[in-house]
Amino acid sequence: MSFNSFILDSGRFDILLLSNFLNFSKTHPIINVNIIENMLFWTDNRNQPRKINIAEAIANPSHYNSEESISVAKYNPYEAISMVKEITAKVSTGTTSGSSIIFNSDPSDIGVEVGMTIIGKKIVDGTAITGLEGGDYVTVTGITGNTVNTNASSFTTVVGDIIKFFKSTMTNQEDNATWPGDPDLIEDKYVRFSYRIQFEDGEYSIMAPFSQIAFIPKQNGYFISGNEDAAYRSTVVDFMENEINDIELFIPLPSKGSLLASEYKVKSIDLLSKESDSLAVKVLETIPVSEIQSKSANSNIYNYNYQSRKPYKTLPEKEIARVYDKVPVRAKAQETAGNRIIWQFLW
Repeated sequence: MSFNSFILDSGRFDILLLSNFLNFSKTHPIINVNIIENMLFWTDNRNQPRKINIAEAIANPSHYNSEESISVAKYNPYEAISMVKEITAKVSTGTTSGSSIIFNSDPSDIGVEVGMTIIGKKIVDGTAITGLEGGDYVTVTGITGNTVNTNASSFTTVVGDIIKFFKSTMTNQEDNATWPGDPDLIEDKYVRFSYRIQFEDGEYSIMAPFSQIAFIPKQNGYFISGNEDAAYRSTVVDFMENEINDIELFIPLPSKGSLLASEYKVKSIDLLSKESDSLAVKVLETIPVSEIQSKSANSNIYNYNYQSRKPYKTLPEKEIARVYDKVPVRAKAQETAGNRIIWQFLW
């Protein structure tokens, strides 16, 4: 069945939405329909409460094309931003024994870089490849043609073995003359990153979980000549400041970038930051969906290069305290009061 029509004026009907995903049933009639600021709300105690924009639906009957696009409860970003570049590849050429791995094409083409850490998994039983375990700290020392050279003493791979390459995306660009950021902005800060989604009707998702702290101490935390004596005399470890100022952030998306606007009605994504000594959550940048679509059309990960830029606004407290959409899974009836929707539901 379908939501066939809506009365616009006397004697006139227009189809707003016609699709099987509505999942209507004669045993669960719609009790109430309410309109707030051109938004049509309804519930049937069978599906989750839903809404559509009347003007959008009239202008384009196929505008709403999935459950995600009409649900009152919006997609919540549940994965944190990653600051680790990770690449997975399969061994494709015979048995390799020694300290190198051979692939059927140049591994640089898929993003493998010198300095990446390597771990491996056997195709036979899924156990770790001896000599390529995380605790062995095996790294890429060079790439020659289709071959990845490592610092491992010896290991054996066969066709189909899975190799993972990963490295931190936190770097220091202070010596890069063309780098546009502020090298001192997060030098004395512990910063975490998050994001939230803005949908086409001006609604926002809750915030995603915050990332790990973006911090690597100067000198990688090592005491070098004279540091120990200086720390002993002053009781201050001067080099325990943030070495990094440039980070590649990997933002998880609910779908491929090309589908964000059509299926999830995403308008933009707010990139957020929070310092350890502050309760404020700040917006670093608002990324329009058009930019995400162009850069991540076939990927559900959007890469953002954070270059120590200052945030441009602070979120109000009510946005920070909100941790879920206050919408029931099912509601028997609904009504409006003071420009708000009230649902009645039974356990």
